[in-house]
Amino acid sequence: MANIKFSYLYRDGGNYKNYDSVVFANPNRIEVSELENLIKSKLVYDTWFYHDEWKLPNLRFIDWNFETDPTWHEFENVEYTDEPPNTSMILSKLIYNIIQQQTMCIDHFTDIGKMVASSRVSDSSGYRPLRGPQCRRRA
Repeated sequence: MANIKFSYLYRDGGNYKNYDSVVFANPNRIEVSELENLIKSKLVYDTWFYHDEWKLPNLRFIDWNFETDPTWHEFENVEYTDEPPNTSMILSKLIYNIIQQQTMCIDHFTDIGKMVASSRVSDSSGYRPLRGPQCRRRA
């Protein structure tokens, strides 16, 4: 079975985009449709994820501004490819990272959401708050 390419991007507050993809070896012959279903089950609003939780390269721009730019990356797609792997991480490790994700959404209008937004609460619990009134929790 072919390798699997995971394509994603970072979009900053000014709508500038940085695209990349990671090609994973697929020695366990994982079906791309199964992987896509897992990924989509863990995305926030079927789009966003934290690159560091999934151990993927950071695509943020060098001049990233935490006050105006989002902290998450956007999923594009997964597909089979004949390209050689460009990472030492195998696909099953990515799947493990996705399953272990601990992202928790905090509604911006709750008291704790306001404290997080004003930086009076840290992420030391291991959970990563997503800011914004449209956030929903994904287990």
